Amino acid sequence: MIRTVALIALVGSASAAGIYKSDEIGCTNAYDVITCDSYNTEAACTANDACLWDSADEGCDLAADKQTEWDGDNSATALALSAARNACRAMENTVAACTGNCAVGPEECIPILTKVTLDLKADTASAGIKGYLLAETISDTTRAIHTTAAACTAVAGCEFQTMTVGDQTMSRCQSPDYAKIQSIKALCVDSGATTYTTAAAAATPSGAGIAAPLMVVLSTLVAALAIFA
Repeated sequence: MIRTVALIALVGSASAAGIYKSDEIGCTNAYDVITCDSYNTEAACTANDACLWDSADEGCDLAADKQTEWDGDNSATALALSAARNACRAMENTVAACTGNCAVGPEECIPILTKVTLDLKADTASAGIKGYLLAETISDTTRAIHTTAAACTAVAGCEFQTMTVGDQTMSRCQSPDYAKIQSIKALCVDSGATTYTTAAAAATPSGAGIAAPLMVVLSTLVAALAIFA
């Protein structure tokens, strides 16, 4: 059960911008967020020291100390991106109105990948949170606007997911976790290497069908990575 960056951004924080954990810690946490979220049972969740089972929501979160670190990095990026997010949020969430540095998102007009990349670079965000946020931005701006299974799966690199949280069933179109993990690795490189291996094993399906989604997401990320160079 991922505590999303978007939720933290909306809530806000008193943390100072530019204060981030090291790349090793940030990348480790970014991978662990995805790994923990992949566990569907308490036994699987508690077997990983990085994770904590939430019995109320019946989901797997980061362990408390790691969640605090992750929330700190998220809070710093929320401040760094607040001006861009507020500017986009003021626009109507339609293709005609949400323009410039903004693009249509799942629920509101949101900053485009290039704008997010430039603002995080200026804020010297660590590799882990940058990789995670860029992967989420790619997913939100190019995929999550597709609200039906047919529209979603017609876009390379997308999968239509249905999940049940409590007594509510929700569906969404998004980049699969294995594509997000590779986007994170593109920035983290060797940082968090051990947790990368665990995350990749938990998220990557077998079969030849994984190549196309990975190439779509990674090719979208190339321009953003050039900005960080």
